[in-house]
Amino acid sequence: FFLTTPMEGVAFVMQLLDDLIPSEARGVCLYDINTDELRFVALAGPGADERQGEGVPRLSGLLGVAALSPNQPFLVEDAASDDRFDPGVDGRIGLEVETLAVVALSHQGRLLGAVQLINRLEQMQFSRTDANILQYIAEKLAEFLYAARLGARG
Repeated sequence: FFLTTPMEGVAFVMQLLDDLIPSEARGVCLYDINTDELRFVALAGPGADERQGEGVPRLSGLLGVAALSPNQPFLVEDAASDDRFDPGVDGRIGLEVETLAVVALSHQGRLLGAVQLINRLEQMQFSRTDANILQYIAEKLAEFLYAARLGARG
């Protein structure tokens, strides 16, 4: 009720994720249907400034894997050894990606974006509990973004 714009919702989620699932880096992408890209709109951690505003192809890297299974968190224990890992899509300058948690944001069958967490802090990897929290947050953010888009049209 207290958030009014998509970016306020994204900023709220970025802070919430920092509190609930501490990670070395995190980011939120929004889907750009015109270019078929996921565009990084909010980032924290190493390489955030370099990645801000950058678009990556929707079906590339581990972000692309997540985009094919909306609202289902995708956890990777050893990202660099995964054949689908693309450092230009999933990585950051100045950061060695070890563990990764990614979830696509989708509501009513529409891809709206993705959330990415890199290198879980305080634990060796992302847990099933982390995945459940991430899934819930992603579902609520997707609902909010969808409603915000409808409101902008109305």
